[in-house]
Amino acid sequence: MRSSIFLDILKRPVHPRIVWDLDYWEVLTDVLTPEEMEKLLILGNADKEDRQAHAPYESGRIKDLTDVFTIKLLQPEFIFPVEKSEVTEHGLYLLSKGQSFTKEYGSKEVSYESV
Repeated sequence: MRSSIFLDILKRPVHPRIVWDLDYWEVLTDVLTPEEMEKLLILGNADKEDRQAHAPYESGRIKDLTDVFTIKLLQPEFIFPVEKSEVTEHGLYLLSKGQSFTKEYGSKEVSYESV
């Protein structure tokens, strides 16, 4: 996940990390204030469920973004509409019908394919 989107919106560095367990993944971040989270919720067109999932803990801290909301937040950066995500020990796969895109991080190889 690009940390520059956080820098652009929040005007400070945030260090996102994807964590996963079997078929679930989320993004852990540095602590976000409720005001910062509100900016992200607006940008990601959050619905009621997103807002409930990203309410501050009793301590007032917010440190994670759900998989569903992360996709909403980043969708404008993608070249295709993400319809499903799959996580494995090899990586995170964002899937869409009719479009295949492969980006091998650490290489310059990018390929596109219409299905």
